[in-house]
Amino acid sequence: MNRSANRPRSLLGRFDRRSPIERFNESYEIISNGCWIWKYALTYNGYSRFRADGEVSGHRWSYKFFKGPIEPGVHKHINHLCRNRACVNPDHLEYVSAKENIRNGETGARFRNQTRCKHGHSYVETGFYLVRGSRQCKPCVKMRHKNKRLRER
Repeated sequence: MNRSANRPRSLLGRFDRRSPIERFNESYEIISNGCWIWKYALTYNGYSRFRADGEVSGHRWSYKFFKGPIEPGVHKHINHLCRNRACVNPDHLEYVSAKENIRNGETGARFRNQTRCKHGHSYVETGFYLVRGSRQCKPCVKMRHKNKRLRER
């Protein structure tokens, strides 16, 4: 008698003898916009969890299986063109640099649309410095330098 036949799929875990593609194909649901939405475990920030061939995320495994290898050690990311982190459709994934992934993502959009610093100075009117990829408004930088000089006296 096959004891695993009576157990829920989630308890099989690493002892599941099916091939990775068989497990992968039954782990997503196709929705109207073409996304393959992951039905099982997700990471704390919404990415699919899938353990096979040394990978632990479904979207990375999907990219490698359907499109080709991911270069080891290179700072490249798999970008979700559909902006849905749970999507594992290889047609919705592209291999991009970390900088490009951030620029295309929610964080990049939030900072790209930001027109004022946290103290309310307009970047357009007062100008800004680019420091390690982030904007710092000129009045705030001048004030920080002035305060530092006063503390050092």
